[in-house]
Amino acid sequence: MIKKILLTSFILILAIGFSKAQVQPLLLESFSSYQIADTLDHQSSWSMCSTGTDYLVINQNNYEYPDTAFNAHYDPDPAPNSQNTQNCIYFDSTFSNLGGYCNGFSPIANGRVYLAFIYQGGTEHRLNTTGDYFITIGASNSSHAARVLVKYVAGSIVFGVRKENGTDVWGTQSYTDVHNHLLVLVYEFKPGVNDDQVMLFVDPVIPGPPPMTPDVMGNTADPDFTGSISNLFIRLNIPTANMPSAYIDNIMVDTSWQNISPAPCMASFTETTSNLTATFSNTSTGGFHSFLFDYGVTPPNFSSIPNYTYAVAGTYKVCLSLYTDAGTNNFCDSTCHNVTVIAGGVNNIANTFDASIIYNQNEKPSLKIVSANNYTATINLLNALGQTVETVYSGNIAAGEKIFTTSMHQSGMYFYQIVSDKGNKTLKAFVKE
Repeated sequence: MIKKILLTSFILILAIGFSKAQVQPLLLESFSSYQIADTLDHQSSWSMCSTGTDYLVINQNNYEYPDTAFNAHYDPDPAPNSQNTQNCIYFDSTFSNLGGYCNGFSPIANGRVYLAFIYQGGTEHRLNTTGDYFITIGASNSSHAARVLVKYVAGSIVFGVRKENGTDVWGTQSYTDVHNHLLVLVYEFKPGVNDDQVMLFVDPVIPGPPPMTPDVMGNTADPDFTGSISNLFIRLNIPTANMPSAYIDNIMVDTSWQNISPAPCMASFTETTSNLTATFSNTSTGGFHSFLFDYGVTPPNFSSIPNYTYAVAGTYKVCLSLYTDAGTNNFCDSTCHNVTVIAGGVNNIANTFDASIIYNQNEKPSLKIVSANNYTATINLLNALGQTVETVYSGNIAAGEKIFTTSMHQSGMYFYQIVSDKGNKTLKAFVKE
């Protein structure tokens, strides 16, 4: 079961925050860290396992799915600051003898193995109406469990699959060559003999569950692959190949559909306040990579920092926005709260209530609170060290004037501390014998 994710702008951005760390898939390749025009065999994870006289080079283009500027659902790289903003590989069929390239990963011999990637056709330089395979998963460049095929039919492209060394099976749907296509190849191990399944999903709807029916289904009765799947092989235009030119990007191999298509973004956050400082906790869920808070101030201040100290007491509209990339191009959800902060300190009137100390005949200090609205409060009596020595009251309080009296008899200096949904306040009081 594969893993992870096969997949507006703000004027001022101070910092970018990231969702919780995600486990790395079996293989993840977006080509974004490579130098343009460098050859693939110079990269540490790749080897030229099928020799040729021409080499595959890194191309400057970038491809996402869907192929729109915003809200791209498939960007498989979960690491911070690793959004694939450029680079892919290009199969140039004008060459006649390109090599083949291998990239290994941890072996899998049960369940399902998924290969997901983005495909966009290039200029057709050869007669490719019979088609050929160009990318596979298996044990090596000569031991394939499943292959993806492509061919031209009446100006469009058609995809197919092959199980092990069995029969080529072509789909019935044709696709526009110049659009980005998300292809998901699946090899499913079964317990019987010659019953393993090879499936291909083309442009699945994501986020969402796996489609019920594959777009192409391999011949189940063909011989099963024996051994473990541990290698990705990219086959280029060796002299006998019959493939079109094509761009390939954002390759992922793993064992869970859920990570190809993460849950939709759902933005949420909580906040606590202390005087003029608000502290936020991002409780969002789904497949987001980054987030920004808008603290609701002028001029705008956008940041991933989960706290903000306001210059003036008041109510501010704080918003949290989520993005499916490591930047702020691909917005996916947002939510807003009204957050109230107040000025703190002893004898500072808090928000919508007033409070004062009064003394009865035996010099026992009482707390008088006057409020125009109902509110919820906890009233503690603190000693001179700031320690709570008594909880005088905790609960709902009706509007109007209310008197609260401590039961403390030991003389000394104390503080009534009020913590409420209408604000906080601390007042000094003296207990006399």
